[in-house]
Amino acid sequence: AGVDLMGDEVRLTVGTDIGSTTNAVDTTIADLSARSTSGSIYLSETDGLNVGQIAAISVNRVDTDATTSAKADNTTQEDLFTGSNGNIYVSAGSMSLDGGSDTTALTATGSGNVLLTTTTGAITIDDAINAGTGHITVDAKTDINQNANVSTAGTATIDYRAQDGDITMADTAITLTNGGDINFEAGTDIAVSAIFSNGDTQGDVRVNAGGSITDAGDTFTDIVGSGLLITAATGTGTSGNALDTSIVTLTSSSGSGGAFITDSDDFTITSVTVDTNRVQSDGTADAQSSTQHDVVGTSGDVVLKGEDIVVEDGDDADSKGVEITGSGDLTLEASNELTLNTAVSTNSGDLTLTATADDVNLNSSVSSNGGAISVTSGADILSHADSTVDSTSTADTGTITMTATDNITADEMSSDGNITLIATNTAITFNDTINSESGLIIASAGTSITQVSGATITTASTGGVVLSAGTGSVSSSATITSSGTGNIRISSTGSDVDLNANVDAGSGHISVVATSGTLTQAADLTTTSTGTVDVEGNAVAMNDGTTTSSGSGNIR
Repeated sequence: AGVDLMGDEVRLTVGTDIGSTTNAVDTTIADLSARSTSGSIYLSETDGLNVGQIAAISVNRVDTDATTSAKADNTTQEDLFTGSNGNIYVSAGSMSLDGGSDTTALTATGSGNVLLTTTTGAITIDDAINAGTGHITVDAKTDINQNANVSTAGTATIDYRAQDGDITMADTAITLTNGGDINFEAGTDIAVSAIFSNGDTQGDVRVNAGGSITDAGDTFTDIVGSGLLITAATGTGTSGNALDTSIVTLTSSSGSGGAFITDSDDFTITSVTVDTNRVQSDGTADAQSSTQHDVVGTSGDVVLKGEDIVVEDGDDADSKGVEITGSGDLTLEASNELTLNTAVSTNSGDLTLTATADDVNLNSSVSSNGGAISVTSGADILSHADSTVDSTSTADTGTITMTATDNITADEMSSDGNITLIATNTAITFNDTINSESGLIIASAGTSITQVSGATITTASTGGVVLSAGTGSVSSSATITSSGTGNIRISSTGSDVDLNANVDAGSGHISVVATSGTLTQAADLTTTSTGTVDVEGNAVAMNDGTTTSSGSGNIR
């Protein structure tokens, strides 16, 4: 049960196995090269180990007459190598892998699995690891330093674990599978250069850090795969250097450092499951599975960018897609279209939704507990039935701003402060209630503004209401109320104003202006105290039974 080999430089060359699945060769050496042409390697080192090049070894052979002659191997030997589907298991206190004169430190030909593990220190990979079609596990007690490529093919997976340390990839280092899932797990930080699960069918990638996850360099896209499950106790990426990805689905959890991820294509926020294999000392592989849902943040900002972005409820079915529970801001920025099919929320931070060249589709709730909600579209903002936008809070600090190049379809909205809607070229349609506790409600459309029955517009305190249509009409079929001292203005510069429901300004002023069209008053205009009423149109039609009234203010 003692040490089997002691020495400085050791070269092992066999036809079958070195060690066995139940009894590894125990060593106390410094440098190693081991080759098995048709078997496996099972080796356990008591201290630090360097895998590299071992020079030709020369000894003196004693002849039959007791004299000696030099006996030397003809060539050097380097690396770890198995053929014919052999496994490689190497354990050491700490470990470095250097390919010697070539650029490869480890080759497992065929389907043999690879486990490199340390008991006290780091694993440093200075030259390439190629496992054929076998699974790879790199399991370090402290750090994993990857300065060269690590790859496998077939359906095999790669599994990294830095138990109490960092995983640091050099800028040019690649971790690559042929569609097998990849797991990176570190007790502290992870610096990512290139993690690729490529192939005809891409695999999923998990990156889990007890600290932060950062971009190690700009040579490659940081993460390529189907699904990305990313978790950082502090933060993922930075505001000045986001993680670059090419993925299909995303779930993220971040802390005080937030999450900054920029994807080169379309992606969906939902659930992701990553299935990898952790290689054991006997060469077998135990299945590992991790699942995470949604995007979750706390006090750090979350900024996610892509082309088309869709937010779905994950498999947890909690009706939430993105939730910031602390003071962090949230930004979802799509260069094309943004679609929310489940709830998106911040606690007290601002919430920004952008679709630069296409629509923003709001199919669920958008909420911030007192933060500013901003929605911007290069085309339409479409709030569908049962969607809500809510920025109310006990702090009375919330606001809502929507800006669209074309149309805005507004469903239910509630805010502490101002609500501003701007449809630069086209129309605004109110399909449900709009309420501000004390702010201005302002709607400005390039063409028309339509307020359907039941879509009341209400503000209080000093809050007012301004509806301004351009070339089209204003058609109001629900009440407009400012119950405090705020003023109300309803106008069209190019067409008609049709008032089919009451307008009440509390004690504020009312102006209704149809500069080039007909103003049709089929409901009451009311203010009190010193509030005045100003009605002007190219033509004015006041239906029988309607009233225009003030307290002591003038009516024109």
